[in-house]
Amino acid sequence: HKISPLFSAEWIRREVTRVLNYSKKELDETFMPKNLVSVMGLIADNKITRQTGQRLMERLVDKDLDVTKYVKKENLEIVSSAKELEEICKKVVGDNDKAVQEYLDGNEKSFNFLVGNVMKLTRGKGNPKVINEILRKLVKN
Repeated sequence: HKISPLFSAEWIRREVTRVLNYSKKELDETFMPKNLVSVMGLIADNKITRQTGQRLMERLVDKDLDVTKYVKKENLEIVSSAKELEEICKKVVGDNDKAVQEYLDGNEKSFNFLVGNVMKLTRGKGNPKVINEILRKLVKN
């Protein structure tokens, strides 16, 4: 994995601290140290979203998981298949004429609404960058 030092520092400061505070445990009482690099690597490699990473960190408080296998088994990987995302985006654009028109009239929030609907249909696993590209292309045509 190529994990940026800035991301690592932020993740450790924010996520590890958040989960430890919430669970009222010390780091060495959890399975986080053993799996931290794997979780950050999956996020850095765009295999999972940050939100999924957060859920994994919470599981690692009291469960020793093979993070990579768990992500596959539970079907938590980001949906990056352009074909799959394009079908979902087409459905969202087709079902939301008003939001599409508002976006074309200059309302950026309407575009975010469309992105949100795609994310809802992918259960938060859609790759936001790919979704944005596909939606912008669909809406302009």
